[in-house]
Parts: sequence; C-alpha cells; structure tokens
Amino acid sequence: MRSNARTHGAVDRANAVPPADLVGLQLWLRKAIVCPDRGVVDDVPAVLTCSARQTAAERLAVYQRAYRLRLLGCLHASFPALRHLLGHQAFDVLAEEYLDAVPPSSYTLDHFVQGFPVHLAEDRPDADDPVDERDPWVDLVVELACYERAFAEVYDAAEPDPRRVLRCRHPVHTYVHAVARGRDPVPPPARPVLLTLRRLGHRVAVSEESLLVTNPLDTQPHPAHAPTPA
Repeated sequence: MRSNARTHGAVDRANAVPPADLVGLQLWLRKAIVCPDRGVVDDVPAVLTCSARQTAAERLAVYQRAYRLRLLGCLHASFPALRHLLGHQAFDVLAEEYLDAVPPSSYTLDHFVQGFPVHLAEDRPDADDPVDERDPWVDLVVELACYERAFAEVYDAAEPDPRRVLRCRHPVHTYVHAVARGRDPVPPPARPVLLTLRRLGHRVAVSEESLLVTNPLDTQPHPAHAPTPA
C-alpha cells in the first residue's frame, strides 16, 4: 500500500539535514518522488519551502502524484485489453502493486512496461500450485498481458524479421483484437492455441495453430522480455 505523502504537525528541523550540494539535492528529490515511503518525508520542511496555500510536503505530493499517474498511464496505454477485461479499478490495483514492487530503474519507460507481465506471472496467488491446478482466470490475465507485450515488441523490434511464439490456454488474440476494434467481447473460453506473431511491413500478422492436447502454460515471461522469443 502506498503511504500518504502529506505530513501534519510539527517537524524537528534541527534533526533534518538538507543535502549539501546540487547533486545531493537532485538525488534527494528523486528518492522523495520515486520512493516516498523510504525515509525522506521528515526532511521535507528542511529542504523545500512552503507556499501561501500548501505546506512543503503538500507541494512535494503534487510531483509524487503526477509521477505515479504518468506511470499508470503508460500501463493503461500498453495493456488496453487487459484493462478492459479486469475493469479500470481492478487493473489499477494490480498496476499500483507493480509500481510499489518494481519502481522504474531505466531511462526508458519501455523497460518499465516490459516487466508487468513478469510481475503478474510471479505474483499470481496460485504460483506455487501445480500448473494443471492453477486458476484459469489468472491464466487468462497473464496470457493477455504476455500477448499485448509480445505484439508491441514485434511491432517495435529493430531486427528485420521479428517473431514471437506464444503457447496459450486461451485464444487471447481474438479478445485483444476485438477490444482494439471498439467491441466489448466476452472473455474467451479455454482453448489451447499456439500463436505466432510476425511483422509484415507496417503491421503485425498473427497466425494460430490449434493444439489438440492441453499443454502446460507456456507464456511465462522471460526475465528480460515478456514472452520468450522463438
């Protein structure tokens, strides 16, 4: 759970030592915005000034909220079908948990959204259960995230002939494409499929091969990339 960035009451300024130089101030501000729960709140009045309407902590909170909203917006844009499936509120709960567990550490937000399917797969409530006993709904959630990430990777890849292969328990591609067309599809029933994504010109082509025998879920994200490249 994210803690409230606002503070009330008196703060002992004598015990709060502001950074001594510009680099120290920049590092302090980054920590205060990115990791507000990690021990900088009591220092705020010693570092930042207040205004006629806001305390120093309230002024800092403006940037803390804007930072998180920007990251949430990136996840909204990167996983629209998953957000449609879960609903905006439930999606944001998962997104907030991801923000708290895995703060961005790269210069590009692409690396940040890349880790979301990994987090969903590793943090699923039935992660320790045998694969064939896991909740199909959670499977669908993870598979959707992996597919949406794979689609984006293929579209944006630098290599000339990018391809990703996903083995899924649900035909998630049909759901994603229906949402992209502005429809409100029902969640797809379980049906094992093998999906191959290729970039052809300026579009991504998806081919499906039905699997007659149910296979273990093979959309577990790679540590560096959401779906494992073929």
